[in-house]
Amino acid sequence: MISDRLRPNARLLPPILFAVVFATVFCLYFLTLAPGVVGGDAGEHQIAVPLLGIPHTTGYPLYILVGKLWTLLIPFGSMAWRVNLFSALGGALAAGVTSLIVYKLSQEILPAAVWAGAVVAGLALAFGLTFWQWSVIAGVRSFNIFFFALLTLQAITFAQHIKYNRSASADRILNWLAFTVGLSLAHHRTTLFYLPSLVAWIWWYDPALIRQPRRLLRLVLLTLAPLMLYLFIYLRGVNHPPYTHEQITDFESFWFLVGSGDSTGLFFSIDPTYLPARLLFIWRDLLTQISLPGVALAVIGAIILLWRYPAQFLFQALLIVLLLLFTLDFEVVNLDEAPTWYLMPAYFILTVWLGLGVNGIANLAGYAYKFTRRTVSPVEKSPAANSSSRLKSNDNLPSTTTDPTPFVLQLIVLFSFATLLILTLGRPNWQKQLTAAITPLDDWRQLLRGTQAQRFVDS
Repeated sequence: MISDRLRPNARLLPPILFAVVFATVFCLYFLTLAPGVVGGDAGEHQIAVPLLGIPHTTGYPLYILVGKLWTLLIPFGSMAWRVNLFSALGGALAAGVTSLIVYKLSQEILPAAVWAGAVVAGLALAFGLTFWQWSVIAGVRSFNIFFFALLTLQAITFAQHIKYNRSASADRILNWLAFTVGLSLAHHRTTLFYLPSLVAWIWWYDPALIRQPRRLLRLVLLTLAPLMLYLFIYLRGVNHPPYTHEQITDFESFWFLVGSGDSTGLFFSIDPTYLPARLLFIWRDLLTQISLPGVALAVIGAIILLWRYPAQFLFQALLIVLLLLFTLDFEVVNLDEAPTWYLMPAYFILTVWLGLGVNGIANLAGYAYKFTRRTVSPVEKSPAANSSSRLKSNDNLPSTTTDPTPFVLQLIVLFSFATLLILTLGRPNWQKQLTAAITPLDDWRQLLRGTQAQRFVDS
């Protein structure tokens, strides 16, 4: 039983975990931040944000507007550097929220209070090559993962409130979740792949919602409200901004940009003979995102989650399956490769499982310690000591002493797995970041970020 003296510390632990992970990751990204103008989609965003311009499909109105505000709030550095720093903020926020997700899930599925995996998961996400790349240059992808993480955290919190009969709190969180879905859709279209999971999750925990039209209407309106930000694309486009990827003159041209008209024909056109090569390409990419030890830990975490919380496992696994199908089907220049940047939300889920795997091992270490304490032979006491012991047993005052060993075990687990990820993931990807920073901006580096980048270079 945790003493009353320790309960405030338990309440403070989640914000402490978030702050530690956020600060660590933000410092890492600040040290490896691109110093100025870069190429490809990132270069396009560096131009579009300060000018309130219109980038490529789907226009990203939320990113452009908030990014512009960010450049006004930061009083130093070039505009290109400020937009790069904005991505670092999104990456650090995503890592911090990931740590909270692992901590909350561990409370649900593990009997002991373990937190080491929360920190390790945040660091694993930050060390991933693609996420790291997009957190040190301008772009929408780091904040996209932040929104996926925030939606996941809100869904878990909603379920916890329902479980403990806190209906008012559950309804409040559900309202925020609906609004966040709208914001996320105004930021990046891949949020659509999370909607089946979110709808199924809400229906599973609140089946009466379908029979409450007022609540349903409120949630729909909260989701649709942020989508009004897309009107910025139309109003800005018809007034001839300094930069626009597509000329917007009417609703048809507006919908061509927002509705991804330039992506027509990219789907359902891949020869199945390329699927093995694509799957191999994705596997190799996965190793640069969480490393081979990370994959093993993610498998352990997935097994624990499936065993103790199957609904949450299915909720998260569905997102991975949908994104994988989308990525395998999306046509790129080299048909034996795959646009793995679309798998970034799936990699985020895998880092959550990785953190659960670490916490599962930490929980096992705690059990081993308790077992050893029980099996150690007690030291024979003198009659005087026995008399003293009987006197103490009659004392009704609660003990204020705590065993520091579980905390030390957590630190050992944290240090061990953080070191493992630094050696197998962080250090190699750090070297790749340094190499990319000094590589000339040739056409291939522009193309690295996708076919949209090449169009921008050619223009």
